[in-house]
Amino acid sequence: MLRSGSTVVGTQDFSLPGPNGGLLPPVDTGSGVGFTSIEIRVLSPATGSISVVGPTSTFYLANKICGGETITNTSTDGTASSGQVTATFHFDAAPTVCKSYTFFQASANDAGTKSVTFLSQDLAGAHMLATFDWGLTPYCRPDATPDPAHPGAPVCSTTTVDSGSGPVDQSFCAPFSAGPPPSGGATAATPWCTTSKHFDYVTDPANSSVTLVHITETWDGLGDVIYRRR
Repeated sequence: MLRSGSTVVGTQDFSLPGPNGGLLPPVDTGSGVGFTSIEIRVLSPATGSISVVGPTSTFYLANKICGGETITNTSTDGTASSGQVTATFHFDAAPTVCKSYTFFQASANDAGTKSVTFLSQDLAGAHMLATFDWGLTPYCRPDATPDPAHPGAPVCSTTTVDSGSGPVDQSFCAPFSAGPPPSGGATAATPWCTTSKHFDYVTDPANSSVTLVHITETWDGLGDVIYRRR
Protein backbone atom coordinates (compact mmCIF):
# COMPACT_ATOMS: atom_id res chain seq x y z
CA MET A 1 0.00 0.00 0.00
CA LEU A 2 1.45 3.37 -1.07
CA ARG A 3 0.45 6.52 0.79
CA SER A 4 0.87 10.22 0.19
CA GLY A 5 0.28 11.54 3.67
CA SER A 6 -2.97 9.88 4.77
CA THR A 7 -4.20 9.26 1.21
CA VAL A 8 -3.77 5.80 -0.34
CA VAL A 9 -2.44 6.35 -3.88
CA GLY A 10 -1.95 2.73 -4.91
CA THR A 11 -1.62 -0.91 -3.90
CA GLN A 12 0.46 -3.71 -5.37
CA ASP A 13 0.72 -7.43 -4.56
CA PHE A 14 4.06 -9.23 -4.69
CA SER A 15 5.79 -12.34 -3.30
CA LEU A 16 8.97 -12.44 -1.22
CA PRO A 17 10.08 -16.12 -1.10
CA GLY A 18 11.92 -17.06 2.07
CA PRO A 19 12.85 -14.82 5.01
CA ASN A 20 15.43 -12.78 3.02
CA GLY A 21 14.67 -13.65 -0.61
CA GLY A 22 13.08 -11.79 -3.46
CA LEU A 23 13.06 -8.22 -4.69
CA LEU A 24 10.31 -5.65 -4.68
CA PRO A 25 9.08 -5.08 -8.25
CA PRO A 26 9.02 -1.56 -9.73
CA VAL A 27 6.18 0.43 -8.22
CA ASP A 28 3.87 2.64 -10.30
CA THR A 29 0.76 4.25 -8.81
CA GLY A 30 -0.64 4.61 -12.31
CA SER A 31 -1.76 8.16 -11.63
CA GLY A 32 1.45 10.15 -11.60
CA VAL A 33 0.90 10.86 -7.90
CA GLY A 34 4.00 10.49 -5.76
CA PHE A 35 4.07 8.61 -2.48
CA THR A 36 5.84 9.24 0.81
CA SER A 37 5.49 5.90 2.60
CA ILE A 38 5.04 2.18 1.96
CA GLU A 39 3.06 -0.18 4.15
CA ILE A 40 3.87 -3.85 3.57
CA ARG A 41 1.09 -6.16 4.78
CA VAL A 42 1.86 -9.84 5.24
CA LEU A 43 -0.69 -12.64 4.82
CA SER A 44 0.30 -14.49 7.97
CA PRO A 45 -0.24 -13.30 10.60
CA ALA A 46 -3.08 -11.30 9.08
CA THR A 47 -2.38 -8.33 11.34
CA GLY A 48 1.34 -8.18 10.52
CA SER A 49 2.75 -5.21 8.62
CA ILE A 50 5.90 -3.15 8.04
CA SER A 51 5.83 0.59 7.37
CA VAL A 52 8.68 2.40 5.58
CA VAL A 53 8.65 6.19 5.58
CA GLY A 54 11.09 8.55 3.86
CA PRO A 55 11.40 12.06 2.41
CA THR A 56 11.48 10.74 -1.17
CA SER A 57 9.88 7.93 -3.15
CA THR A 58 13.01 5.74 -2.99
CA PHE A 59 13.02 2.91 -0.46
CA TYR A 60 15.35 -0.01 0.19
CA LEU A 61 14.67 -3.26 2.04
CA ALA A 62 18.06 -4.49 3.21
CA ASN A 63 19.69 -7.66 4.40
CA LYS A 64 22.22 -7.41 7.21
CA ILE A 65 25.52 -8.95 8.23
CA CYS A 66 26.60 -9.04 11.87
CA GLY A 67 30.00 -9.39 13.48
CA GLY A 68 31.57 -12.81 12.88
CA GLU A 69 29.24 -13.63 9.98
CA THR A 70 30.29 -14.45 6.40
CA ILE A 71 28.23 -14.01 3.23
CA THR A 72 29.00 -15.49 -0.22
CA ASN A 73 27.70 -14.86 -3.72
CA THR A 74 28.60 -16.80 -6.89
CA SER A 75 27.89 -15.63 -10.43
CA THR A 76 25.64 -17.59 -12.77
CA ASP A 77 26.58 -15.93 -16.07
CA GLY A 78 30.05 -17.43 -16.57
CA THR A 79 31.00 -20.11 -19.13
CA ALA A 80 33.38 -23.07 -19.12
CA SER A 81 36.21 -20.82 -20.36
CA SER A 82 35.51 -17.87 -18.05
CA GLY A 83 34.50 -19.79 -14.94
CA GLN A 84 32.28 -18.28 -12.28
CA VAL A 85 33.21 -15.46 -9.90
CA THR A 86 32.75 -16.21 -6.19
CA ALA A 87 32.92 -13.41 -3.62
CA THR A 88 32.96 -13.81 0.15
CA PHE A 89 32.73 -11.02 2.73
CA HIS A 90 33.40 -11.48 6.46
CA PHE A 91 32.42 -8.80 8.99
CA ASP A 92 35.23 -8.53 11.56
CA ALA A 93 33.30 -7.07 14.50
CA ALA A 94 31.57 -8.02 17.73
CA PRO A 95 28.46 -10.21 17.22
CA THR A 96 26.26 -7.39 18.53
CA VAL A 97 27.40 -5.02 15.75
CA CYS A 98 25.46 -5.33 12.48
CA LYS A 99 25.40 -3.44 9.20
CA SER A 100 22.75 -3.59 6.50
CA TYR A 101 23.47 -4.13 2.81
CA THR A 102 21.17 -3.48 -0.12
CA PHE A 103 23.04 -5.25 -2.93
CA PHE A 104 25.63 -8.03 -3.20
CA GLN A 105 26.40 -9.64 -6.56
CA ALA A 106 29.21 -11.39 -8.45
CA SER A 107 29.19 -11.45 -12.27
CA ALA A 108 31.33 -13.22 -14.92
CA ASN A 109 31.43 -13.57 -18.69
CA ASP A 110 33.90 -14.21 -21.52
CA ALA A 111 33.49 -10.97 -23.45
CA GLY A 112 33.04 -8.28 -20.82
CA THR A 113 33.89 -7.27 -17.30
CA LYS A 114 33.94 -9.56 -14.29
CA SER A 115 32.72 -7.74 -11.23
CA VAL A 116 31.77 -7.88 -7.57
CA THR A 117 29.44 -5.28 -6.06
CA PHE A 118 28.74 -4.87 -2.35
CA LEU A 119 26.59 -1.89 -1.34
CA SER A 120 26.21 -1.57 2.40
CA GLN A 121 25.37 0.76 5.25
CA ASP A 122 28.07 3.35 5.92
CA LEU A 123 29.21 2.27 9.39
CA ALA A 124 32.29 4.13 10.63
CA GLY A 125 35.24 1.82 11.26
CA ALA A 126 33.40 -1.31 10.09
CA HIS A 127 36.21 -3.71 9.20
CA MET A 128 35.56 -6.24 6.42
CA LEU A 129 37.62 -9.12 5.02
CA ALA A 130 36.95 -10.32 1.48
CA THR A 131 38.02 -13.20 -0.78
CA PHE A 132 37.45 -13.17 -4.54
CA ASP A 133 37.80 -16.13 -6.85
CA TRP A 134 37.81 -14.47 -10.28
CA GLY A 135 37.39 -17.73 -12.17
CA LEU A 136 39.44 -18.10 -15.36
CA THR A 137 41.30 -15.38 -17.26
CA PRO A 138 43.01 -15.44 -20.69
CA TYR A 139 46.69 -16.47 -20.57
CA CYS A 140 48.77 -13.79 -18.80
CA ARG A 141 51.39 -13.35 -16.11
CA PRO A 142 51.29 -11.52 -12.74
CA ASP A 143 51.29 -7.77 -13.15
CA ALA A 144 53.88 -7.16 -10.42
CA THR A 145 56.52 -9.86 -10.93
CA PRO A 146 57.74 -11.45 -14.19
CA ASP A 147 57.12 -15.21 -14.30
CA PRO A 148 60.17 -17.07 -15.69
CA ALA A 149 57.96 -20.07 -16.48
CA HIS A 150 55.79 -17.92 -18.75
CA PRO A 151 58.08 -15.21 -20.18
CA GLY A 152 55.98 -14.66 -23.30
CA ALA A 153 52.69 -14.11 -21.50
CA PRO A 154 51.20 -10.60 -21.51
CA VAL A 155 50.69 -8.87 -18.17
CA CYS A 156 47.40 -9.71 -16.46
CA SER A 157 44.96 -6.84 -16.07
CA THR A 158 44.78 -5.07 -12.72
CA THR A 159 41.69 -5.30 -10.56
CA THR A 160 40.05 -1.92 -10.02
CA VAL A 161 38.13 -0.90 -6.94
CA ASP A 162 35.48 1.82 -6.58
CA SER A 163 34.59 3.03 -3.09
CA GLY A 164 32.33 5.78 -4.36
CA SER A 165 34.80 8.18 -5.98
CA GLY A 166 35.38 6.28 -9.22
CA PRO A 167 37.50 3.21 -10.08
CA VAL A 168 41.19 3.11 -9.17
CA ASP A 169 43.80 0.36 -9.54
CA GLN A 170 44.09 -1.96 -6.57
CA SER A 171 46.74 -1.17 -3.97
CA PHE A 172 48.45 -3.70 -1.72
CA CYS A 173 48.80 -3.79 2.07
CA ALA A 174 49.80 -6.10 4.88
CA PRO A 175 47.00 -8.16 6.46
CA PHE A 176 45.17 -6.42 9.30
CA SER A 177 46.42 -7.09 12.81
CA ALA A 178 44.32 -6.09 15.80
CA GLY A 179 47.42 -5.16 17.74
CA PRO A 180 48.08 -3.59 20.07
CA PRO A 181 48.36 -1.24 18.36
CA PRO A 182 46.35 -2.13 15.22
CA SER A 183 48.48 -2.40 12.11
CA GLY A 184 48.13 -3.23 8.42
CA GLY A 185 44.90 -3.39 6.52
CA ALA A 186 42.69 -0.65 5.11
CA THR A 187 42.75 2.99 6.19
CA ALA A 188 40.48 6.00 5.65
CA ALA A 189 42.79 7.10 2.82
CA THR A 190 42.82 3.60 1.25
CA PRO A 191 39.50 2.05 2.26
CA TRP A 192 40.13 -1.22 0.37
CA CYS A 193 43.49 -2.89 -0.29
CA THR A 194 44.68 -6.31 -1.52
CA THR A 195 46.48 -8.50 1.03
CA SER A 196 47.27 -11.40 -1.33
CA LYS A 197 46.94 -12.39 -4.99
CA HIS A 198 47.42 -15.94 -6.32
CA PHE A 199 47.85 -17.17 -9.91
CA ASP A 200 47.44 -20.77 -11.14
CA TYR A 201 47.90 -21.87 -14.75
CA VAL A 202 45.17 -24.28 -15.84
CA THR A 203 43.89 -25.90 -19.03
CA ASP A 204 40.80 -24.35 -20.60
CA PRO A 205 37.93 -26.78 -19.81
CA ALA A 206 36.46 -26.03 -23.24
CA ASN A 207 39.72 -26.39 -25.23
CA SER A 208 42.58 -28.59 -23.99
CA SER A 209 45.12 -26.77 -26.22
CA VAL A 210 44.56 -23.42 -24.47
CA THR A 211 46.12 -22.32 -21.16
CA LEU A 212 44.20 -20.00 -18.86
CA VAL A 213 44.96 -18.36 -15.51
CA HIS A 214 42.95 -18.87 -12.34
CA ILE A 215 43.22 -15.76 -10.12
CA THR A 216 42.18 -15.47 -6.47
CA GLU A 217 42.59 -12.44 -4.21
CA THR A 218 42.09 -11.54 -0.55
CA TRP A 219 41.20 -8.01 0.49
CA ASP A 220 40.87 -5.88 3.62
CA GLY A 221 38.49 -2.95 3.69
CA LEU A 222 35.91 -0.56 5.02
CA GLY A 223 32.46 0.28 3.62
CA ASP A 224 30.80 -0.03 0.19
CA VAL A 225 32.79 -1.27 -2.77
CA ILE A 226 32.65 -2.28 -6.43
CA TYR A 227 35.47 -4.39 -7.92
CA ARG A 228 36.11 -5.11 -11.61
CA ARG A 229 38.46 -7.15 -13.76
CA ARG A 230 38.69 -6.92 -17.57
